[in-house]
Amino acid sequence: MGNGTNAAKYSVLFMMNSFFEKRPHRKWFWLSLVETLDRLYHVDQTTGRQTNRRREIDLEPEALRQLAHRQALILWRTRLEEEKNVRQRAVGAILPNLEAWLSRKSGSVTFRLTQVLTGHGCFGEYLCRIGREATPKCHHCGGDRDTAQHTLEECPAWDQERHLLISHVGRDLSPAAVIAAMLAEDRAWKAVVSFCETVLVKKEAAERNRERANPGRRRQRPRAGANHARSPAQ
Repeated sequence: MGNGTNAAKYSVLFMMNSFFEKRPHRKWFWLSLVETLDRLYHVDQTTGRQTNRRREIDLEPEALRQLAHRQALILWRTRLEEEKNVRQRAVGAILPNLEAWLSRKSGSVTFRLTQVLTGHGCFGEYLCRIGREATPKCHHCGGDRDTAQHTLEECPAWDQERHLLISHVGRDLSPAAVIAAMLAEDRAWKAVVSFCETVLVKKEAAERNRERANPGRRRQRPRAGANHARSPAQ
């Protein structure tokens, strides 16, 4: 059983490596997973039996797969809960529902949904940070800071779209609450995606119009050494 279980272990590692090989920015996660599995499971070189530090065990491939999955979630959550990561908008939104997010059977993550979840998109605050806007103000309502959350929850320019969104997900539009609603019902997921698509398409069109009016701004980049501070809440 030792050789079969060991082979299953490396089969799991191979599958997970294939999953993460296109995500080099998550290399830390992959290396941590391999390290943890090697620490949990050790093939005794004398007996050839697979053991852990407290007792000898023999695991079926499916049991090993499930255990590897649980360990991966533990490692992932531990890393995401680090201060430098949990401050990120998307992490703060998904972390309270991480297991449900990863195990969901439906719900695709679109390009514009990603913009709203991360705050990296057609938002004045982000465009200012990367040198595409002089200020972070909102061009649609005149607000001081156009962020993903401002777009989702506050900007009066999108009241009509927001009214429809609230009818599906509720009035709490904090990122974590929106994610929880999306995971609870398919119609809520579709409503959020629809809001993101509808609003971001309009914001992107307005951004293109501003670029046509001032072609030089499209080529603007942050000055060397300029400090575009990241806001903790985008």
